[in-house]
Amino acid sequence: MSRVWHIALAIGVATVGYGLLKAQPSKDPEPPVQQQLVQALDSEAEGGAAARLALALSFPTLADEGAQNHIGNPAPFQQLHDHLERSFPLLYEKLHHERVNEYSSLFKWQGSNPSLRPLLAMSHFDVVPAPEGPGYNWTYPPFSGTVADGYIWGRGALDVKVTLLQQMEAVSLLLRQGYVPQRTIYLAFGHDEEVGGTAGAGAISALLQSRGVQLELVLDEGGVVMMDGISGPSFRLVEQPVALVGTAEKGIETWEVVVAGEGGHSSMPPVDGSSVASRISRILAALDANPTATTLAPPTTDWLKALAPGVSWAALRVAMQSSSNWIANPILGQVLGQAGKEVSPFVRTTCGVVKIEAGGIAHNVLPRTGTITINCRVLPAHNASFVGDYLRVVTLKEADHVKLRKLPGSEAGSPVAPASGPVWQLLETAILETLQPAQGLRVAPYLVSGMTDSRYYNSLAGGRVYRFCPHRYTRADIARVHGVDERISEEDFLRGISFYRRMFELASSDVGSEEGGAAGAA
Repeated sequence: MSRVWHIALAIGVATVGYGLLKAQPSKDPEPPVQQQLVQALDSEAEGGAAARLALALSFPTLADEGAQNHIGNPAPFQQLHDHLERSFPLLYEKLHHERVNEYSSLFKWQGSNPSLRPLLAMSHFDVVPAPEGPGYNWTYPPFSGTVADGYIWGRGALDVKVTLLQQMEAVSLLLRQGYVPQRTIYLAFGHDEEVGGTAGAGAISALLQSRGVQLELVLDEGGVVMMDGISGPSFRLVEQPVALVGTAEKGIETWEVVVAGEGGHSSMPPVDGSSVASRISRILAALDANPTATTLAPPTTDWLKALAPGVSWAALRVAMQSSSNWIANPILGQVLGQAGKEVSPFVRTTCGVVKIEAGGIAHNVLPRTGTITINCRVLPAHNASFVGDYLRVVTLKEADHVKLRKLPGSEAGSPVAPASGPVWQLLETAILETLQPAQGLRVAPYLVSGMTDSRYYNSLAGGRVYRFCPHRYTRADIARVHGVDERISEEDFLRGISFYRRMFELASSDVGSEEGGAAGAA
């Protein structure tokens, strides 16, 4: 491989991830067909969709990790349930509805063809806290349910009460039109996603499994439409906006490294590096100097290939299209691994130190033990022993004085959903038909570095789990998620309803189905 080729890879490919954060928002006008769609939807919804979301945002539905079923204060959850029953009477009349662990909801819209595996769309009722006061300059209070300046403001406007309301609005519209799906459709809304999801999505999944339900498709939160396209520090790599659809998510493992050292009086610290502090400092330095090896695998290779046709630079385009090639793959992986903290997680299992403890029993006593707590986000391609093996290598020089302990709560990385075939095509079609702006739109799979409730449904869907929110984001919007001034534009909210309506129409038929015969739609 020539030096020019290496430079093309190093400069060009590194800009892919960097560009997600650096481009300027597009100001191209909405095409007439999209304007008509939003206007028609607003008319069908009787102008009340924004108000229904705003009221839903006014309820501070905060899950409590330490409480039974993760509900510390049930009142806001019950108020939200009451609001939804008043707002969507047709859903509660026509669909089978049941509460799971009191505050999660499962709706079943029975399809006309029981041989088709069901679709399941997901969201969650709970939100993260919204601190107020000095340093938190909210334009409108986070639980005020304000509609102003063309936006709906409040905690949950992006993550993700918004999709819960959009899904219910979409089904309500279809019911009013007399639509009957061929494929059974489930709506599954958990109440504790932000604190792990075990009492909500975990319980719903277990319930469906006990009934023998096998799913054709699961759609949860995840990627969005990046209106800025993909840009580098000095040029635009992909001009068009990009819809990022999560086809996999990383696993999680938390480890404690327990370090033993020489104690004693603080006036006589050891000079041979045997103190707990010295040993911890060497381990921390080794972690920084020796990150995990890069692994370029699906869905990141799928992501590069999907973006490649929109890249004008020929050498880079060929490199991205060849990301699975045995020669190009390791080079691309190393390049991406050195491209900064925004890009490296796509090709590495990352391990970050989240806590260091080495307290002595008094101000003049050297500690005899200390602990480093490390949180690792594991690539789907890495097996269950990968992190433990890595930590043993990193701590090898201190092996006689170290014990490794894996903490409870580990989750393996998800299977990688197909980025081609019938299910992907119907998702791509729904996105392009309802969310495409005037300048066009490219749909690309990607790896979700966090975790969602969708992980509870992987076994029920044979890995056909996709993570996407039908919303247009700019750089400023990313900072609003779990941040100050969370909001969604009224037009974007209505567009999202149209996406779910179209998705339910496409996915609830037998067109493009992957099933080979009858399957349980119990």
